[in-house]
Amino acid sequence: MPTEQSQGFVVDTLAVAEPRIHSIITAFDKDGKPALTKQYPLTSDKPTPMPLDHAMQFLKDKAFIVTNDEGVVMKPLENIEEKASHVQIPDGYVLAKYEELTRDSLVLRAKVLPNSGAIHPVKSKSADIIVFLKANEAAKREAPRRAEMSDAELEQLFQD
Repeated sequence: MPTEQSQGFVVDTLAVAEPRIHSIITAFDKDGKPALTKQYPLTSDKPTPMPLDHAMQFLKDKAFIVTNDEGVVMKPLENIEEKASHVQIPDGYVLAKYEELTRDSLVLRAKVLPNSGAIHPVKSKSADIIVFLKANEAAKREAPRRAEMSDAELEQLFQD
């Protein structure tokens, strides 16, 4: 679990010829505008150390490689908004991948579905719960839709 002093490291894969300077906003004024920034010169060959909360801000772009203080590469976030621009998301909701959800959230989503008896609240692995949820979504998409009636069939239905 990250601590207040956790360190992150960032590589900018596009900074091949020379370092590129990136700014992280560290404070805002009373109107919500950036008041203080911290600048980081990033290169493609040497990871730049910084506080982990600053490093995590680079996860929005796949051009950056972000690692934690244990050397584990952190997975960048996909720009879901581009893929789902046609979807209206209600206030208070976000789009997320199954792998981003906590285990408890996965269990809850699974247990409210039919045939979830095989999902154990404690013993089931997250990967197994995700498989179950994906199968349930696939079954919904493949469920046969009610056939629409033609105009002639509707006319015949309402004849005296």
